[in-house]
Amino acid sequence: MKNNGILIFTASGLIALMSVSCTSTIPDTELFRVVELSFEASDPCSNPYVNGPELIASFRGISGEAAGSKYTVYGFWDGGNIWKLRFSPTKTGEWEYRTVSPDKGLNNRRGKFKAISPTSDKLSSNILYHGFLERADTFSWKLSDGTPFFPIGETQWSFSEEFTLTEWKEWMDLIAFRGYNTFMGCCWLGKYTRSELKPFAGREPASDTLLVDFFIRQLDPMVQYANDKGIMMGLVIGGFPDNSQWFTRFKTIERSDRWFRYIIARYSAYNVRWGLFGELNEAVGSYMLEDKSWEWTGDHYAGLVKKYDPYKHPVGSHNTRVDFYAAADDNIDYIKVQEGDRTSPDQYKNAISLRKWKKPLWYEEYWYEMDGAQDVGIQNTYRNFVYAMAFPTMGSLMRNHQGINTPFPPDEAEKQGISLYNYLMANDTGIIRMSYFSDFFSILKNDLDEFVPASTLVSRGECGKFGNNLAVFLEGGGTFTVDLSGITGKFNLTALDIRTGEKKELHVSEGGARVVIDTGIKTDAAILLIKDVN
Repeated sequence: MKNNGILIFTASGLIALMSVSCTSTIPDTELFRVVELSFEASDPCSNPYVNGPELIASFRGISGEAAGSKYTVYGFWDGGNIWKLRFSPTKTGEWEYRTVSPDKGLNNRRGKFKAISPTSDKLSSNILYHGFLERADTFSWKLSDGTPFFPIGETQWSFSEEFTLTEWKEWMDLIAFRGYNTFMGCCWLGKYTRSELKPFAGREPASDTLLVDFFIRQLDPMVQYANDKGIMMGLVIGGFPDNSQWFTRFKTIERSDRWFRYIIARYSAYNVRWGLFGELNEAVGSYMLEDKSWEWTGDHYAGLVKKYDPYKHPVGSHNTRVDFYAAADDNIDYIKVQEGDRTSPDQYKNAISLRKWKKPLWYEEYWYEMDGAQDVGIQNTYRNFVYAMAFPTMGSLMRNHQGINTPFPPDEAEKQGISLYNYLMANDTGIIRMSYFSDFFSILKNDLDEFVPASTLVSRGECGKFGNNLAVFLEGGGTFTVDLSGITGKFNLTALDIRTGEKKELHVSEGGARVVIDTGIKTDAAILLIKDVN
């Protein structure tokens, strides 16, 4: 609509995205929703992405709970002579902002807006209305208002260059329905071409010609829609050192740093967590390139993210094995690891040792359906969690890109004349079985910060203690003994067939002794012993 010649619009969906002039009145916005401010530069320079003027804004809370809160937010070029700022208020009350820039069109722009609480319906329908991701204690997660966050995730490194926006929306609808709340992938992997949109002219970052349509028409709406569906985006900013040749393609550290700063400025106001690169352990020691200026140091990029992200979203460093240097870095907030062979049933054995860094443990890309070892992948999901509280991010059939593995779901859905959503509902058994895990263990979400490894309490299988409750994984099901001699009170017992999702309510057990439990399940089983508080 028109307002004194200034266009104001609000995007549909759960995240309100507003584009306003610095002189207009900004509508009230809800906590953790993105406010977008658009400005026109007087002189965007010859290549705005490379040599355009810097735009920085100070956002300050001036009333209500927001009073005294301050954020420094970096702007980004969005095509032509347009620069934008994105900000998400973290506390209710009135906020004001002021810009600083060497460009007179961008400098000293001011405005105010009011941040309000979301409705109770929104809080209950989308967990991300509770805020950004934070460490609850050493090993667990919470959102800004203290709500516990139990991450269940999906992986697709090349999502932004392999899927249409329509396909993406159907996929997010599906995984949200199945109980997922996070996703991991590269902002741009730079390897696949199924999507016609790309961020650089000639597909090469060394061209220094940024194509903003890639962000406006592809990555922006993808990130926003995921957040709309309650899916926190695990955005990996860099690509793979090896199979996408990240360092060689960018050629200089200056280009790679510029990309990092741009992505952080564009997406930090969304509900995200950061990854640095994919399989970072491929970069061993120094990595010298054309201009002889590039030496790889893990703390460089972790520190860069911390510097430019005003919200300090958690930063991880993805590896197939843990990079000890990165894990020990104070700027790395969680252990983000694939953990070696995805088809090995022994992933869990190394998990306990990874807790020595006293950071949350996130097993990501630890199994794919395309590996042909779905039973092992599902077993590992339960085993890794109850043994060491390693949070799961798996990889579904949507990983099967460009004929490397078939069938590829979007192609199969088209052949069958059905929606991608319906195809995945019927055929993606890995996502279905992961949903059993999410549903069964969600009862423990308020006790994640009290996890203690406890496999010594069971005669077979793996076990974890979550506050006063116990969770067990039992390969092959059957009978086992649990030592409750040091715990008093009654326990309600439930068993889950992890292949079918069938639950069995077992007997109520008294603590204070060793208890023999027959699961009644002859295949792999998970068991919950929930202490009766009545």
